[in-house]
Amino acid sequence: MEKIGVALGAGAARGWAHIGVLKALQESELKINWVAGTSIGALVGAVYAAGKIDDFAKDILKMDWKRVLSMVDLVFPRNGLIDGRKVVDFLKQYLPSKIEELQIPFAAVSTDLYTGEEIVLKTGSTIEAVRASIAVPAIFTPVIKNKKCLVDGGLVNPVPVNVVKSLGAKKVLAVDLNYRRKKNKKAQIEIKLLNNKKDSEWLEKISKKVKNKLSKIEIPLLEEVKSWMTKAEDIPHIFEIMHTSITVMEERLTNILFEVCPPDFLIRPSLGSIGFMDFHKGKEGIEMGYLETKKLLKSLNIDKI
Repeated sequence: MEKIGVALGAGAARGWAHIGVLKALQESELKINWVAGTSIGALVGAVYAAGKIDDFAKDILKMDWKRVLSMVDLVFPRNGLIDGRKVVDFLKQYLPSKIEELQIPFAAVSTDLYTGEEIVLKTGSTIEAVRASIAVPAIFTPVIKNKKCLVDGGLVNPVPVNVVKSLGAKKVLAVDLNYRRKKNKKAQIEIKLLNNKKDSEWLEKISKKVKNKLSKIEIPLLEEVKSWMTKAEDIPHIFEIMHTSITVMEERLTNILFEVCPPDFLIRPSLGSIGFMDFHKGKEGIEMGYLETKKLLKSLNIDKI
């Protein structure tokens, strides 16, 4: 059985495709001995390294938008909208306290916002490493560790091929979630319009949470913010604007990094129909990741990997 390392890339809700990729690899002759991930890739990768990916997949397949919304613990500090404690509580059932307790070598990539440095966490708290890696700037509050301000690793290394190699892997399979994005003909960026019924309902729920928070604070300026939250316009909403901006950057950065440190095998599922907050689309993401990986495996002579 051939041994490989896997680099799982950033991509928010598209990251459920990683589950499908790992499932297909489990069914093949390949043995995954090393895993490194960035952002959602770190989250799924850690669960896989813990040997809990099958149970996790079942949970994700049951996840609807109401459950996703229940994990959005809005706060109003200066450094992020979502505290992330509910996400952490959800992950604790799947992850051991220490990275050293995982079944295979694992690393999570984050970014030190103070210096712009890539931070690779290979030891210590599993939850802390994952929480730092998924901390999308301005959405999740950052993780402060050893005088570093840690946020999403996608800012510096969206698909961490080099990190997997540093763990000891000779052959690396990379999963890039931001390739072949669905594009708008005019703007050439992925958007979701607020006149879409499901998206409108989803955003209304988020808006209601925000307005409930704001209603407890009596400051004149906040009346304008409350009014803004009630508007529905035919433009991308704030989460999609932020995600698309980050995705454009990650796409270009990934291509540059692949030239310097290319993966031996590359999977790029077509996930344009899954947006930043579409964590309720687990079935779709998992299937896409699974099918794309099956295509790759079919095209390869496994014995020669």
